[in-house]
Amino acid sequence: MADKVVRSRAERVAAATSAPTRWSRFTAWIADRTVATRIGLCWATACIWWGIMGAWAPPFPYRAGDLPDRDIVARLTFDVIPSPGLSLVLDPEARQLAPPSAASETIQVERGQVLARALHPLTAANIRLLKAEYRAWLDARAWGEPIGYGAAAAGMFIAVFILCGVYLYYHHQDLLLNMRRLVSMLGFSIVLLAVAKFASADSIRAELVPLLLFAMTARVVLPREPALLLAAVATVLVVLELGQDLGEFIIATASVFTAILQLNHVRTRTRLLFVGCSTAAVTVLTAVGVGMLMGQTYGIVGTWEWFQIPADQSVTGLTFLWRLLAGAAWIGFGAILAGTLMTGLLPLVERLFDTQTDLSLLELGDPRHPLLQELARKAPGTFSHSLNVASLAGAAAEAIGANGLLARVGAYFHDIGKMLNAKYFVENQPLDQHANLAPTVSALVIIAHVKDGVKLAAQHGLPRVVIDFIEQHHGTTVVEYFYRRAAMNRASEPGAPEVDDADFRYPGPKPQTREAAVVMIADTAESACRTLADPAPARIQHLVHELIEKKMKDRQFDECPLTMRELGVIEQTIVKSLNAFYHARVQYPSAPEEAKVPG
Repeated sequence: MADKVVRSRAERVAAATSAPTRWSRFTAWIADRTVATRIGLCWATACIWWGIMGAWAPPFPYRAGDLPDRDIVARLTFDVIPSPGLSLVLDPEARQLAPPSAASETIQVERGQVLARALHPLTAANIRLLKAEYRAWLDARAWGEPIGYGAAAAGMFIAVFILCGVYLYYHHQDLLLNMRRLVSMLGFSIVLLAVAKFASADSIRAELVPLLLFAMTARVVLPREPALLLAAVATVLVVLELGQDLGEFIIATASVFTAILQLNHVRTRTRLLFVGCSTAAVTVLTAVGVGMLMGQTYGIVGTWEWFQIPADQSVTGLTFLWRLLAGAAWIGFGAILAGTLMTGLLPLVERLFDTQTDLSLLELGDPRHPLLQELARKAPGTFSHSLNVASLAGAAAEAIGANGLLARVGAYFHDIGKMLNAKYFVENQPLDQHANLAPTVSALVIIAHVKDGVKLAAQHGLPRVVIDFIEQHHGTTVVEYFYRRAAMNRASEPGAPEVDDADFRYPGPKPQTREAAVVMIADTAESACRTLADPAPARIQHLVHELIEKKMKDRQFDECPLTMRELGVIEQTIVKSLNAFYHARVQYPSAPEEAKVPG
């Protein structure tokens, strides 16, 4: 026997591996390909934002129709090309500088010259003059100022992505993992900034419309909390892009938050119109209130003729109130328009983001769907079973606050794969087709209905959210009947190899959502109760409890966010529904002989 090598304490310490540091874990996480891809997408999006917003310079902050609260004066001396109406907005000294003709010559406006007077609405001539001063001010900046401003904007974009990324990573990781949805949402944010810049023109003033479309889309695709976060970020970006003030930020925030908080379930085609109208009401009230506090008439389209007033007239009293109400009404109309547009864009949003609203789920759950009709013809027992499971799952999902409609529709399609080999499933064929098959072969036939169902669903264009129910409704459970039969056969043959339960397990995955877990429980409970000779309430209660306990011990609910309290509610709801299915009926007595009608 070789002598044992004895190492010194120093050698043992040197050979020991220390736990990875936080920095090493961070660098390893960044180096992961999937993480790096998503960071690269966010970086590219931030660069596009930077370009669309012109983030190297402050935005032009004035709009025709705005009421400046103080005189706006020139920050520097600049030249401006004369144009109709320009002399009306300059003071008498500047008017004398303008030659009576020679439109090609320029007028020099001195620093400190009043460009727009307080409480006088900005006209198109004011805007041309202010833009000339703005361009001259940009040209006069030192070379380092655009760099500093652009770097600050880039830092803000990075902070936005870090904030949203950390929140989604810890609370809604599925959005980050779903590449299609992530890319679509980033692309939509780019479209939002581009369209908002165009829609903010003085002749339109409709920047709220694309912002509301973004918010509604976020709510249709995502749960309420991340939708509110993304809508708030989008509002900040649009306000900064357009150089708007605090009042406009408050109005936009109130509008998008109202739309998101109301948009829970889209079950009818008029739902989005209702959301648009109610959002319009809140937006109008907010615009009026904020306008009164800020002394500003928000939403006024200053280029429209009926909003024009004499250049020497200030806006006070009834004139201010009229313009305030008119501007608020225009903003409210934009909210109604957004709801109307969203109604037409909804199918495109569902396809682009691979999501389903309640409206599309109702259409999928129509019994006249070709797949359901084919299932009813080829496997009538399975079709009846699916309807019962849908009733159980829908009630149980709603009882725990999950999407009952989604669970119901998923249950309709969860067993469509059985129609390809309907005779091998007992609900469709009273004769035992497995009598002459080995248990492993029978198990393969039974397990195959999951894969067959996924293929059928893909061929018929079912959405991913429904296909998930087909894949997950058995999780990784064991086909217990044939597993036990194989174990009994092995016991009668001493030389036979051990039975491995892995050969009898479904491929999974385990349920990933509460709705999928509910369908799993409802499917098992409905099938098991059919085996009871006397389905008394106490027996149904005991059977359902045992089935849930067995799946918990098999760790089938480890990957979905079900709580123990919710499992208890599901059990109670399913037991109540099953008792209703198998309730006893009063036996009617036969009619007396003398009361029978002859013949």
